[in-house]
Amino acid sequence: MSPTSAVEPTASTPSKRCAIVGAGACGLACARWALAYGFRPVVIERRQNLGGLWRYTDDPFITRRMYKKFKKMPSVSAILAFRFLPFPRKVATVMSCTVTNSSKELTAFSDFPPDSQLPNYMRHDKMLAYLAAYARHHNLEQYIQFGQKVTKICRSPNYAETGQWTVQWENEGNGEQIEDVFHCVLVAIGHHAKSNWPNWEGMAKFGGKIIHSHDFRRVSPDMEQKVNVVVGASDSAADMAVELSRVSKEVLLSTRRGFWVLRKCAEKGLPVDSVLTTRFSALLSRYAPRRFNEWRRVRFFQKGLDHAMYGIMPDISPLVSQFFTVNDELPVRMLSGMVTVKPDIGHFTENGIVWADGTRTDQVDNVFLGTGYRFDFTLIERGQLLISSTDQSSANGTATMAQLYKHMFPLGSSGWNTLAIVGIVQPTGSKLCVAEMQARLFFAVQCGQCKLPSTDEMRAELVKTRPQGPMRHAHEVDYIGYMDELAALVGCVPSLWLLLCRLRLRLFRAVLFGPNVSYVYRLGGPHRWAGAEQAVLNVPERMRHCLRTRECRRMESNESTAIDGMALTMLIMLITAIFIVPIAFITSSAFASSSAAFKFKHRCGNGRRMNCRKQLGPASRFLPPRGAVFFLSPFVVGCATFFRSLLALLPTIDPSPPTI
Repeated sequence: MSPTSAVEPTASTPSKRCAIVGAGACGLACARWALAYGFRPVVIERRQNLGGLWRYTDDPFITRRMYKKFKKMPSVSAILAFRFLPFPRKVATVMSCTVTNSSKELTAFSDFPPDSQLPNYMRHDKMLAYLAAYARHHNLEQYIQFGQKVTKICRSPNYAETGQWTVQWENEGNGEQIEDVFHCVLVAIGHHAKSNWPNWEGMAKFGGKIIHSHDFRRVSPDMEQKVNVVVGASDSAADMAVELSRVSKEVLLSTRRGFWVLRKCAEKGLPVDSVLTTRFSALLSRYAPRRFNEWRRVRFFQKGLDHAMYGIMPDISPLVSQFFTVNDELPVRMLSGMVTVKPDIGHFTENGIVWADGTRTDQVDNVFLGTGYRFDFTLIERGQLLISSTDQSSANGTATMAQLYKHMFPLGSSGWNTLAIVGIVQPTGSKLCVAEMQARLFFAVQCGQCKLPSTDEMRAELVKTRPQGPMRHAHEVDYIGYMDELAALVGCVPSLWLLLCRLRLRLFRAVLFGPNVSYVYRLGGPHRWAGAEQAVLNVPERMRHCLRTRECRRMESNESTAIDGMALTMLIMLITAIFIVPIAFITSSAFASSSAAFKFKHRCGNGRRMNCRKQLGPASRFLPPRGAVFFLSPFVVGCATFFRSLLALLPTIDPSPPTI
């Protein structure tokens, strides 16, 4: 151990220290909340700059020791060697074309709204600039040690009494080994470290190149005018297929199960997540029948693209897998014949591929794998603390699930809960906001403000909440549901009833019907932020401001649109009240007056059982197959839409009653 290299607390800093592995988006959020809860963060980052995945680079990751090794080459310099020799990249970064899949408002941290000039979907350089501004705003860079590689995390010798952890890392500049003890540890490196390579028959004898998305940065000259195959249905696979289609002779997109395509642009040009990720939609999904939720979600996907016609209809319900592929250009590329959809790979030949349906492509030049990543926990006690379960039913048995309570706390350390994994969960929304909420929960536990259940209770909940589908969906979560679950433990879930009782109608409308931005979790509870209310109310203005680069006349105002919406919903409610409600009342009365119809069962001549419909006679034609509740659904939805339109007519300035 080197005392001079370890960060020691001073009289002006907190005495408790927390080691944070990684200075990416998740690591910065952890450092910010460590300071908020009175901990001194020590952020250990392998790169020379913050930003993690969002710091794009064309070059492989070069350490000083590797540089010295290749500098001894007699005929070529180290820089040229690293640029042209096919060394695998040591760290993952985004592609040159990467744009955020979640809009800026739903990506922003809870106390740092994005600038109104920023585009709604940010390129990787603008996203990196936002993270750098966040670090400057909270003065986080002074706590980051760059160029340090963590090699081992293990319990300290007195862990049973203190719950402390020993962290070992290496200075990659001079090779110095450093060791220190911390009160708690947060691992915030995500799961993009170890790429997942499926194993198909004949891969070894294939003559072309096979490249994982981990190593793909941009289209190179050796990919132009070639037959390129992209495997997978992830966002990275779709991005690679679109980029390659611009220069390739042919692009074949191989998918085993199909996938749902979600476009970023919704009605009226709004970001699609600002329309889908609302608290009202979450409440509807929670309390509506499963069949209705499935129909509603499939209908939304099919409205933008007929998946069956394009040959990408998934073989799994959208309720089982929360994930979808976010890409606007892919359907256009498929429509223009620049991307052709193929089934799963059967096996490789020397120069081509035989597909699972028996067809073959004899000439393939390059294969690009968008097959995701695998969990790697060897850093923590050599992989003994965190045990990953492998799904043998998945292709090649590569899907894994980590045994983590709330997708962050290892069961093996539940006695103290002083170690957590941040950013491994896969939400339907932004991972940045989820990582921030995970950090808040972690430090609330360390300060005694939140108490977690026992190990047995954690294990029972894991068994109860384990997904019914394949294990690869184990860490996929609904964004609002998971955020509310963590926020309930922290004590910062927004109260709609309190807003309504205090007549904060504009804020009530924004929280219920607007996008579920992270600022809503700062309206009340611990670490309430005074600017949260204004940040929530100004979300629509910030979304539209970046698009107003030219003056033009509006064809209609928001007020007229709201009035038209009110008129339409009033018509729906009127029709429902006149026709559907009386029918539901009549049928329910028929049921009440004929209680014997529910009890009477006897066999007909053909052996079938008669049900209550036989007893109702002509009135049975009014009975829906799933019950009278469906009669009232349009009425309920109409009331909610009418209420939303009414709230849209409220004045722009609210009174300022007591805060929540």
